[in-house]
Amino acid sequence: ASLSLDGYFTDFENRVVVDLYNSGLSTNDNDSPPLHSESLEDRRDIVVAISAGHGGEDPGSIGFDGKIKEKSVTLAISRLLKKQLDSIPGYRTVMVRDGDYYVELRRRPQIAREKRADLFVAIHADWYRNQRANGVTIYALSGDRADRENTRRVMEKENGSDLLGGVGGNLAINTFEDDVALTLVSFQMAWSMEQSQIVGTEILDSLDRVTRSVSYT
Repeated sequence: ASLSLDGYFTDFENRVVVDLYNSGLSTNDNDSPPLHSESLEDRRDIVVAISAGHGGEDPGSIGFDGKIKEKSVTLAISRLLKKQLDSIPGYRTVMVRDGDYYVELRRRPQIAREKRADLFVAIHADWYRNQRANGVTIYALSGDRADRENTRRVMEKENGSDLLGGVGGNLAINTFEDDVALTLVSFQMAWSMEQSQIVGTEILDSLDRVTRSVSYT
């Protein structure tokens, strides 16, 4: 059967009508076209955007010797991560910055969206008053912060360059009314947060073999 979807307005409420039409196709299994099995060659690479914290005029934290700067540490780690991921078939990386320069905070996730990144990883090196501190902290976006970010994206529209996921990667927020855009970005954010929790848990489990002090936020 084929499906048509029509929406119209009445004096009382919005209505959605679904009409089903018999396409005339045979229901005999022998007449059904074979299912397409996606080959490995048809699958695109998983794109990982790597964002080295700070940069340029923003050094980040400063080491006890006054010389080691967080921006240099995060860039070194990011380059090692890029090298590791690029060596794995099926992965491709995008560096948000690959030098000693500063990228605006709002521009960083925008670069990832423009490159159709599936995963955004921000690298930072925490500072603490006690040099004996060690371990890793993994952060995932909170629900309240996600709501604020969704509203901001819809209100600002970011000159049409703020993209939503979709076929062809050409769905820009400014092509939708605000209420529709907010619904779409909220769905997208909810899915992204769920996936972030899964990835964060996997990273946390793997780091148990590297460091004794690990926290998850």
